Amino acid sequence: TYLRTNGTNVRTLAVDANNNVWAGGYGNLVHDLLDGITGATLRTIFPACGGYGGLIDSHGVLWSSYHPYSLLRFDPVTNNTLCIPIPGAYGLGVDSGGVIWNSRFNHDSITRVSPSGTVLGTMSTHGSDSRGVTVTSDDNVWVANSGSHTVARLRNDGTLVTTIPVGNTPTGLAVDAAGKVWVTNYGSSNAMRIDPATNSVDLT
Repeated sequence: TYLRTNGTNVRTLAVDANNNVWAGGYGNLVHDLLDGITGATLRTIFPACGGYGGLIDSHGVLWSSYHPYSLLRFDPVTNNTLCIPIPGAYGLGVDSGGVIWNSRFNHDSITRVSPSGTVLGTMSTHGSDSRGVTVTSDDNVWVANSGSHTVARLRNDGTLVTTIPVGNTPTGLAVDAAGKVWVTNYGSSNAMRIDPATNSVDLT
């Protein structure tokens, strides 16, 4: 099925607790909430930011980044919209405390944001051109550093555990049900699986 969205250059895709999908476009910043079964547009919002990386937190709040300007926080219950200035805002992850981790492309860093939208601090990703973010069950934060071809593993306070060499231009990150971390390597056209127990690649 092909669906036309109101957003242009769509990059944000985030699924809520009802299996409905937010689709946001960084071309015009418009975001649609689409019915997960029929594809019908349930609502459309017109924030002044967002449209790139995206996720839904445990409270149903939509977060949507937009490199290189800012991070959108939209509460669909209250309709409160907040644009948080974070230069280079790119990949997003959320930890068990609801803290949002937003990588900053071309800034070699990652910013922590409270569930209410307050910036809590910024720390190094120990690599360059930081993109994808994921969080494992131990609340360690993993960041794909496209420029240095590594994945950084950070403790929840932002200190470095290790950096892991991967393929060329690692971009996307996810964690599976077994707790292993997957990275897509844009430059080498492959995917790798990292075992957190050994901090090494165990499958390509």
